[in-house]
Amino acid sequence: MKKNYLVLGLMLTATLTLTNCAKEQTVNEPEQNGVPFELIAGIDTKTSTADGTTINWVADDALNVFHAVAGSTTYSKNDKFTFNTGTNFTGTLQDGALTEDAYDWYALYPYYAGTPSPENTTTGYTTIYSNQTQAGYDSKAHLAGKGLPLHGKVTNVAKDTKPSIAMKQVCSVVKIKITNKTASPVHISSVAFTAPENITGNYFINFAGETASFTEKTGGVSKTATLSVSGDETLAADGSACFYLAIKPFTASSGDLKVVMNDECTKTFTLTSATTFAEGKIKTLNVNYTGPDVIAPETLPYDNTLISGHEGFTINNVKSGSLDAVWKDSSYGITANANGTTSDMEGYLVSPVFDLTAETAAFLYFDHNIRYFKDLATAKVQATMQVKADEGDWTAVEIPDYSSNSDNNFTSTSVDLSAYCGHLLQIRFKFLATTDPSSKGRWEIKNFSFKKTVVKTLEVSPASLNWAAAETDAKNVTVTLNDGASGYTVTPATDANWTITDNGSGTITVAPKAVNESTTDAKTLTLTITHKDDGELTKTVTCTQAKATAAGSFEVTVVIETYATANSWVNGTQYSSANIDSNITATITGGSNSGKYYTSGQQWRTYQNENPTITISGAAGITIDSVAITYANKNNGVLKNGDAAVASAEEVTVNANSITFTVGNTGDATNGQVNITQIYVKYHS
Repeated sequence: MKKNYLVLGLMLTATLTLTNCAKEQTVNEPEQNGVPFELIAGIDTKTSTADGTTINWVADDALNVFHAVAGSTTYSKNDKFTFNTGTNFTGTLQDGALTEDAYDWYALYPYYAGTPSPENTTTGYTTIYSNQTQAGYDSKAHLAGKGLPLHGKVTNVAKDTKPSIAMKQVCSVVKIKITNKTASPVHISSVAFTAPENITGNYFINFAGETASFTEKTGGVSKTATLSVSGDETLAADGSACFYLAIKPFTASSGDLKVVMNDECTKTFTLTSATTFAEGKIKTLNVNYTGPDVIAPETLPYDNTLISGHEGFTINNVKSGSLDAVWKDSSYGITANANGTTSDMEGYLVSPVFDLTAETAAFLYFDHNIRYFKDLATAKVQATMQVKADEGDWTAVEIPDYSSNSDNNFTSTSVDLSAYCGHLLQIRFKFLATTDPSSKGRWEIKNFSFKKTVVKTLEVSPASLNWAAAETDAKNVTVTLNDGASGYTVTPATDANWTITDNGSGTITVAPKAVNESTTDAKTLTLTITHKDDGELTKTVTCTQAKATAAGSFEVTVVIETYATANSWVNGTQYSSANIDSNITATITGGSNSGKYYTSGQQWRTYQNENPTITISGAAGITIDSVAITYANKNNGVLKNGDAAVASAEEVTVNANSITFTVGNTGDATNGQVNITQIYVKYHS
């Protein structure tokens, strides 16, 4: 079969790659069949970010190549072309031989099988690494490889003409020229560059135009690029050296550009006009190293979200193990993550110094999430907090509240640090990991807030209470206040249809005074709970007693989240039954997992491979008219009534004292799940 040829311009790669701080993306790479095709890749130094340095292809380098009929946006499949020898790449055109008169051609390096088209905004992300490594001073050898993506296109190429695609750098490069203005030699071991917008991380790249455009991948971007400098060179007094960081191109007309050297010397450029860091170009910043910053202590109140940046805080990665760093910026909150590694790790997130010399009270607040630790007890050993007063030693301080270690939900906590008033105080968060593979946790922290006074808080749970028309049992509302609060008030204190009892210990008991015999109106009550120390801080609880559907007929709905809260269900714990009301009970039977409650999704779960049953039954003399179970499924699990599949929220006629459902599958799998979130029952006596 006759072969076609492509000629490409600039192709840069490297024998060195950058350290990846992002999660690896994986995809099953399909075997590609089609017309054999060959690409010839040359060097075009005019667009080289490396200032003309010749960088050659190496084994396993591969390209994404797409083509479309000239002028159209109906793109071919993603054809993979792999480096062969010299400047040759080989692959196949999966869509077959070229049959139209002319084509547009597009290419992107590095290759990823999940890239769907040149106009990509959703899948197959490309990484501009947050943590990069330069081999000694003035080296540009790291400015290549998968850390510096390339793109290019050529249009309206006749099918019998060899297309020549001039590849261009996706990235811009910041060249930071550092001059030592101290009297002594200094070793520059790290350089960090921070911009007003996100400049590193994971991006979906649209390379259909002349310049690339970027869509951020949620949770995987940062405003900072950090360069670690290997070797032991020193910079003499008045000596200079250059350091290079690859970043996403951007233009900023306001805000600050910040350079931090050795985590101790900070230089800030305040923008007064538009400054562009262009694709494929180098922008030089000249900075002087003047020694460690003299930083005035922070005063209270102090707030720092710690989201996508940690300005004011410093990081001390003592042992990073197999990772490039322990603590890293994230859009979820600054994160230490050992999950998936096999090494010992130790790292500290250190606050600025706070001046408490004139304060009489100091309270720290922050939100955090722990997950993947061996257990909660292990998390409380490996994710801890310490403080240091003046120039003293670091001392452990207990964190009162941790999250469940089972989901991504953040927990708010507060620490009274008033005992350190009269001193300069610094706070640090200590993260550890061991070689034990079952003890590789993740710790996320955000919304750090240090206040002079107690932040007044008021929480109520649940926010709503519901009764069937025939129910009159008492239910409780739990009220939680900040430490030292004077208390709360409840209004109304009395009601003609409801019994309201404030027990004075953070519990309010509510009950309907009688059965609701009305078939037209539900009975409702709205309780307002007000913080005594802050009259504007209020919460409401809605109480509803359903209307009767007919004389002696009732409807009742239970939401699993509300029921779990009211009955103190614990995440991951198995519960065999739930009392829907005083006349109706739901029961789950099966193995050791069916019947477990999980806060993730607020579900009462059942597992097909345990052959579970879900029974809705009435008390003596009760006839159930119909039942509807709302559920989320997994692995094609489905609720079944006999042999019939029952959709989520589908109302099933019963006309009996009970009904039993099972769990089946809409496919061939045997590991389906039916995870219940709500149960509705209509019945009469």
